[in-house]
Amino acid sequence: MKNKIYFAALFFAISVYSQTDSLFLRLPDYIYTTTTSQYSVFYKNLILSETPDNYSFIVNCPVGYNDGNKYSLDSLTSGSYSIQIEVLDSLGNILETDESQLMVTENNITHNDTLKLLFIGDSLTKAGKYERYAKELLDEVGDYPIKLLGTQFYTTQDSIDGIFHEGRGGWKWANYTLDSLSPFVYSVYPGVDIQKYIDEKLNGEVPDIVMIFLGINDVFGIDASSLETIDATITNIFKDRSMGLLINEFAETLPNVPIGICLIPVANERQETWYTLYGDSTLCWEYRQCQHRLIQRYIDYYKDLAKPNFSMIPIYPNIDTFNGYYSTNALHPNLYGYGQIAYSVYSWIKYQISQLMTEPKNLQIGYNVNSIILSWDQSAGAYLYNIYRSTNPYSGFTPIGSTPDRFFIDSEINQSIRYFYKVTAENSLK
Repeated sequence: MKNKIYFAALFFAISVYSQTDSLFLRLPDYIYTTTTSQYSVFYKNLILSETPDNYSFIVNCPVGYNDGNKYSLDSLTSGSYSIQIEVLDSLGNILETDESQLMVTENNITHNDTLKLLFIGDSLTKAGKYERYAKELLDEVGDYPIKLLGTQFYTTQDSIDGIFHEGRGGWKWANYTLDSLSPFVYSVYPGVDIQKYIDEKLNGEVPDIVMIFLGINDVFGIDASSLETIDATITNIFKDRSMGLLINEFAETLPNVPIGICLIPVANERQETWYTLYGDSTLCWEYRQCQHRLIQRYIDYYKDLAKPNFSMIPIYPNIDTFNGYYSTNALHPNLYGYGQIAYSVYSWIKYQISQLMTEPKNLQIGYNVNSIILSWDQSAGAYLYNIYRSTNPYSGFTPIGSTPDRFFIDSEINQSIRYFYKVTAENSLK
């Protein structure tokens, strides 16, 4: 039975507030956590309002619990759960509703070889803090090492500890595709060459998982006078000379490597901090509008991307916009805030590990007169393989059989139809 949790803000009886404009409530399609991770959904981060405390929230989810200004998801049982959130005004009217799928991975699942991670981003990545925390969490479980790839490090100690990355302060998506200092650019546009980067700068080490944490600088300080002006800037981010080019090059070079695009965090909520740093407290709200719209566009962009190895990493729900920031910095979290980002990244990585462990490698397809023969490599810990088939390479896969063997014969075929297959494993490591 689902828990129905009601979180209510306090109101004076004479102060009735009703919302007429959209709050743009937006949950990510998937929220990732583990059986031991500390992940929370902060209510105010989900809506766009200068007065978020004027609203209350109803959460329908079979796991988790209301925790004041957030919904906490910890000490969970592994599995997939639906989570729905409703926003209400002070009269109890439901204004907006959205839902997500909560993916809870068993924390003890581990990789069976050195896990190589590549982080790409701006100054939040350059600082090396969330990467270090995520690595420490991953090191707590498993007998195999975690290796962070990249050409950059922030401090000498980071270099000694192996906290490498591709983080550069102030950089946008376009810097990584057009700037001569980009590690991926080798000639004039379109000079991005990911394979050459791997061969020459990573010494041939192919990352197992890639995370891209960009967008903050793309929308900071832009014209936020209307939704149209914000959208115009964001549309340029997605174009082929910027985000589109980088994603396409990674997809072509690493088609089977999980690649996550971080849904950027909500910034420091203290208006006085923005005024002290930039001389204009209104910039806080202007940036909030741009950040929230970019989140919406990222999620919609991913749905249209049709690249199965890409997914979104939901950073923004799990950041405390007051306690997660110093009073002297608007965009860079404090250690607690970086820890929240690390838990979000860690949980997504854990889910990807679970998928890597349950997807047999080297799937081969052979043909016979009236059948198709599938074969694959042994997956560590697997005791049963499930076979799925579709006529679409990106969706619509339905189960057609299971086997403990490393091969399967599909004899129910139509010679005039093109089929696509996917094989997963029931894994004793999960």
